[in-house]
Amino acid sequence: MSQIIEDLKKESDEDLLVYISMVDEPEVRNVAFTEFHRRFKDFLWNLITQICSSHYDSDDLAKAVFQNTLIAVYQYSHTFDTNGETNREQIAKKLYGWLATIAKNETKRLLLESTNTINRQEDDSIAYQNMIANAKQSVKNTSKYLAAVESAVKRLSERDQHIVLTYWQYYEHGNGSQAKNMPVRVLDELASKYSTTKANIRKIIERGNKAIKEDLASSIPNLQTTL
Repeated sequence: MSQIIEDLKKESDEDLLVYISMVDEPEVRNVAFTEFHRRFKDFLWNLITQICSSHYDSDDLAKAVFQNTLIAVYQYSHTFDTNGETNREQIAKKLYGWLATIAKNETKRLLLESTNTINRQEDDSIAYQNMIANAKQSVKNTSKYLAAVESAVKRLSERDQHIVLTYWQYYEHGNGSQAKNMPVRVLDELASKYSTTKANIRKIIERGNKAIKEDLASSIPNLQTTL
Protein backbone atom coordinates (compact mmCIF):
# COMPACT_ATOMS: atom_id res chain seq x y z
CA MET A 1 0.00 0.00 0.00
CA SER A 2 2.75 2.46 0.90
CA GLN A 3 4.44 1.75 -2.42
CA ILE A 4 1.22 2.47 -4.30
CA ILE A 5 0.95 5.80 -2.51
CA GLU A 6 4.53 6.73 -3.35
CA ASP A 7 4.12 5.67 -6.99
CA LEU A 8 0.91 7.64 -7.49
CA LYS A 9 2.48 10.77 -6.02
CA LYS A 10 4.77 10.78 -9.04
CA GLU A 11 1.95 10.56 -11.59
CA SER A 12 0.73 13.55 -13.60
CA ASP A 13 -2.60 15.18 -12.76
CA GLU A 14 -4.33 13.76 -15.81
CA ASP A 15 -2.99 10.27 -15.13
CA LEU A 16 -4.35 10.45 -11.59
CA LEU A 17 -7.78 10.96 -13.15
CA VAL A 18 -7.25 7.80 -15.18
CA TYR A 19 -6.47 5.87 -11.99
CA ILE A 20 -9.51 7.40 -10.27
CA SER A 21 -11.68 6.07 -13.11
CA MET A 22 -10.52 2.46 -12.46
CA VAL A 23 -13.71 1.23 -10.76
CA ASP A 24 -12.39 -2.35 -10.68
CA GLU A 25 -9.36 -1.25 -8.65
CA PRO A 26 -10.92 0.47 -5.61
CA GLU A 27 -7.69 0.62 -3.60
CA VAL A 28 -5.73 2.30 -6.39
CA ARG A 29 -8.72 4.48 -7.20
CA ASN A 30 -9.06 5.81 -3.66
CA VAL A 31 -5.35 6.45 -3.24
CA ALA A 32 -5.28 8.34 -6.54
CA PHE A 33 -8.28 10.43 -5.48
CA THR A 34 -6.63 11.26 -2.14
CA GLU A 35 -3.58 12.55 -3.99
CA PHE A 36 -5.70 14.48 -6.50
CA HIS A 37 -7.63 16.05 -3.60
CA ARG A 38 -4.38 17.09 -1.93
CA ARG A 39 -3.20 18.83 -5.10
CA PHE A 40 -6.40 20.67 -6.01
CA LYS A 41 -8.36 21.25 -2.80
CA ASP A 42 -7.00 24.79 -2.27
CA PHE A 43 -7.65 25.81 -5.88
CA LEU A 44 -11.20 24.44 -5.76
CA TRP A 45 -12.03 26.01 -2.42
CA ASN A 46 -10.76 29.45 -3.47
CA LEU A 47 -12.64 29.22 -6.77
CA ILE A 48 -15.88 28.05 -5.20
CA THR A 49 -15.88 30.66 -2.42
CA GLN A 50 -15.54 33.34 -5.11
CA ILE A 51 -18.40 31.85 -7.14
CA CYS A 52 -20.65 31.71 -4.06
CA SER A 53 -19.55 34.99 -2.45
CA SER A 54 -22.66 36.97 -3.47
CA HIS A 55 -25.11 34.38 -2.10
CA TYR A 56 -26.77 35.23 1.23
CA ASP A 57 -25.70 31.85 2.66
CA SER A 58 -22.34 31.81 0.90
CA ASP A 59 -20.41 29.71 3.43
CA ASP A 60 -22.89 26.84 3.55
CA LEU A 61 -23.39 26.96 -0.21
CA ALA A 62 -19.63 26.91 -0.83
CA LYS A 63 -19.20 23.87 1.43
CA ALA A 64 -21.96 22.00 -0.39
CA VAL A 65 -20.58 22.91 -3.83
CA PHE A 66 -17.06 21.91 -2.77
CA GLN A 67 -18.23 18.50 -1.56
CA ASN A 68 -20.40 17.89 -4.63
CA THR A 69 -17.60 18.94 -6.98
CA LEU A 70 -15.22 16.42 -5.44
CA ILE A 71 -17.87 13.71 -5.69
CA ALA A 72 -18.38 14.59 -9.36
CA VAL A 73 -14.63 14.39 -9.99
CA TYR A 74 -14.57 10.94 -8.36
CA GLN A 75 -17.55 9.72 -10.38
CA TYR A 76 -16.76 11.30 -13.74
CA SER A 77 -12.97 11.40 -13.82
CA HIS A 78 -13.09 9.40 -17.07
CA THR A 79 -14.68 12.37 -18.87
CA PHE A 80 -11.52 14.48 -18.76
CA ASP A 81 -9.75 14.30 -22.10
CA THR A 82 -6.49 15.98 -23.13
CA ASN A 83 -7.52 15.55 -26.78
CA GLY A 84 -3.98 14.55 -27.65
CA GLU A 85 -2.43 17.68 -26.12
CA THR A 86 1.17 17.14 -24.97
CA ASN A 87 2.10 20.63 -23.81
CA ARG A 88 2.08 20.59 -20.00
CA GLU A 89 0.87 24.18 -19.71
CA GLN A 90 -2.06 23.56 -22.08
CA ILE A 91 -3.01 20.35 -20.29
CA ALA A 92 -3.04 22.24 -16.99
CA LYS A 93 -5.33 24.91 -18.48
CA LYS A 94 -7.70 22.23 -19.73
CA LEU A 95 -7.75 20.52 -16.34
CA TYR A 96 -8.38 23.72 -14.37
CA GLY A 97 -11.11 24.65 -16.84
CA TRP A 98 -12.69 21.21 -16.45
CA LEU A 99 -12.75 21.55 -12.67
CA ALA A 100 -14.14 25.08 -12.87
CA THR A 101 -16.95 23.90 -15.15
CA ILE A 102 -17.90 21.15 -12.69
CA ALA A 103 -17.91 23.63 -9.80
CA LYS A 104 -20.07 26.14 -11.69
CA ASN A 105 -22.53 23.43 -12.75
CA GLU A 106 -22.82 22.16 -9.17
CA THR A 107 -23.47 25.72 -7.98
CA LYS A 108 -26.23 26.18 -10.55
CA ARG A 109 -27.78 22.83 -9.63
CA LEU A 110 -27.84 23.60 -5.89
CA LEU A 111 -29.26 27.07 -6.46
CA LEU A 112 -31.99 25.58 -8.69
CA GLU A 113 -32.86 23.09 -5.95
CA SER A 114 -33.04 25.98 -3.48
CA THR A 115 -35.36 27.90 -5.82
CA ASN A 116 -37.61 24.86 -6.16
CA THR A 117 -37.78 24.63 -2.36
CA ILE A 118 -38.86 28.26 -2.14
CA ASN A 119 -41.48 27.62 -4.83
CA ARG A 120 -42.84 24.73 -2.77
CA GLN A 121 -43.07 27.07 0.23
CA GLU A 122 -44.98 29.58 -1.89
CA ASP A 123 -47.31 26.78 -2.92
CA ASP A 124 -47.90 26.06 0.77
CA SER A 125 -48.80 29.69 1.31
CA ILE A 126 -51.25 29.68 -1.61
CA ALA A 127 -52.71 26.42 -0.31
CA TYR A 128 -53.30 28.00 3.10
CA GLN A 129 -55.01 30.99 1.54
CA ASN A 130 -57.14 28.61 -0.54
CA MET A 131 -58.08 26.80 2.62
CA ILE A 132 -59.31 30.05 4.15
CA ALA A 133 -61.28 30.91 0.99
CA ASN A 134 -62.84 27.46 0.81
CA ALA A 135 -63.71 27.59 4.50
CA LYS A 136 -65.54 30.88 4.11
CA GLN A 137 -67.58 29.40 1.29
CA SER A 138 -68.35 26.04 2.87
CA VAL A 139 -68.73 26.99 6.53
CA LYS A 140 -71.57 29.40 7.19
CA ASN A 141 -70.67 30.01 10.77
CA THR A 142 -67.30 31.77 10.49
CA SER A 143 -66.84 31.95 14.24
CA LYS A 144 -67.15 28.16 14.40
CA TYR A 145 -64.38 27.86 11.82
CA LEU A 146 -62.10 30.33 13.59
CA ALA A 147 -62.65 28.51 16.88
CA ALA A 148 -61.77 25.23 15.16
CA VAL A 149 -58.55 26.73 13.76
CA GLU A 150 -57.62 28.11 17.17
CA SER A 151 -58.33 24.75 18.78
CA ALA A 152 -56.26 22.92 16.14
CA VAL A 153 -53.31 25.26 16.61
CA LYS A 154 -53.43 24.86 20.41
CA ARG A 155 -53.04 21.11 20.01
CA LEU A 156 -49.52 21.71 18.73
CA SER A 157 -46.63 22.05 21.15
CA GLU A 158 -45.77 25.59 22.28
CA ARG A 159 -42.69 25.55 20.04
CA ASP A 160 -44.61 24.32 16.99
CA GLN A 161 -47.39 26.86 17.60
CA HIS A 162 -44.88 29.68 17.54
CA ILE A 163 -43.17 28.41 14.39
CA VAL A 164 -46.39 27.74 12.43
CA LEU A 165 -47.99 31.04 13.44
CA THR A 166 -44.81 32.88 12.44
CA TYR A 167 -44.94 31.07 9.10
CA TRP A 168 -48.52 32.26 8.54
CA GLN A 169 -47.65 35.79 9.64
CA TYR A 170 -44.99 36.20 6.95
CA TYR A 171 -47.09 34.96 4.07
CA GLU A 172 -49.30 37.65 2.57
CA HIS A 173 -51.41 37.86 -0.55
CA GLY A 174 -49.84 39.88 -3.32
CA ASN A 175 -51.25 40.53 -6.76
CA GLY A 176 -53.18 37.51 -8.02
CA SER A 177 -51.49 34.38 -6.82
CA GLN A 178 -48.32 36.16 -5.72
CA ALA A 179 -47.09 35.45 -2.19
CA LYS A 180 -44.47 37.00 0.03
CA ASN A 181 -41.97 34.38 1.16
CA MET A 182 -40.86 34.13 4.78
CA PRO A 183 -37.64 36.17 5.05
CA VAL A 184 -34.45 34.15 5.48
CA ARG A 185 -33.72 36.30 8.52
CA VAL A 186 -36.84 34.95 10.22
CA LEU A 187 -35.90 31.36 9.41
CA ASP A 188 -32.46 32.01 10.88
CA GLU A 189 -33.98 33.49 14.04
CA LEU A 190 -36.32 30.53 14.50
CA ALA A 191 -33.50 28.05 13.93
CA SER A 192 -31.32 29.89 16.45
CA LYS A 193 -34.11 30.21 19.03
CA TYR A 194 -34.86 26.49 18.96
CA SER A 195 -31.27 25.31 18.42
CA THR A 196 -32.01 23.54 15.16
CA THR A 197 -31.57 23.97 11.40
CA LYS A 198 -33.60 25.90 8.85
CA ALA A 199 -34.39 22.59 7.16
CA ASN A 200 -35.90 21.29 10.41
CA ILE A 201 -37.90 24.49 10.86
CA ARG A 202 -39.46 23.84 7.44
CA LYS A 203 -40.26 20.26 8.45
CA ILE A 204 -41.93 21.49 11.63
CA ILE A 205 -44.04 23.87 9.55
CA GLU A 206 -45.00 21.07 7.17
CA ARG A 207 -45.95 18.72 10.02
CA GLY A 208 -47.85 21.47 11.83
CA ASN A 209 -49.89 22.41 8.75
CA LYS A 210 -50.69 18.74 8.16
CA ALA A 211 -51.83 18.24 11.77
CA ILE A 212 -54.03 21.33 11.61
CA LYS A 213 -55.58 20.19 8.35
CA GLU A 214 -56.37 16.76 9.80
CA ASP A 215 -57.79 18.35 12.95
CA LEU A 216 -60.04 20.67 10.93
CA ALA A 217 -61.21 17.82 8.71
CA SER A 218 -62.20 15.93 11.85
CA SER A 219 -63.96 18.79 13.60
CA ILE A 220 -65.64 20.17 10.45
CA PRO A 221 -66.31 17.12 8.21
CA ASN A 222 -67.53 19.10 5.18
CA LEU A 223 -64.55 21.45 5.14
CA GLN A 224 -62.41 21.08 2.02
CA THR A 225 -58.80 22.12 2.51
CA THR A 226 -55.64 21.97 0.45
CA LEU A 227 -53.23 22.99 3.21
